[in-house]
Amino acid sequence: MKFWLKRESTFIYLDQLLKAAGIFEDYEEIKDKINRAYISVNGSVETKRRKMLVEGDIVSFRDYHIKIVGSKEAKIQRIRKNASGVIKHGESLPNWTEFKVKNKNNKE
Repeated sequence: MKFWLKRESTFIYLDQLLKAAGIFEDYEEIKDKINRAYISVNGSVETKRRKMLVEGDIVSFRDYHIKIVGSKEAKIQRIRKNASGVIKHGESLPNWTEFKVKNKNNKE
């Protein structure tokens, strides 16, 4: 799985990544897994919750492998339209169009 950084960010903390990626429900569970040395970053066990992750880092937990991707690669993906229909970290929702709906009595 790839995790895109916000355009203006150069890093994300390990605990924030694990929460944002949806691997764990809450920060207590994340803290427990990190303290028990279940999480690895770039192949090495990581025991710091506030480890700064940058573009190119790979975080692993069991069958989950998350690669941190910077805004440059995200821009390339967007141009190629390989990631269409996916909301990335730091990206706003697509523009929605509002329209009036008439009820059964043809009233707005």
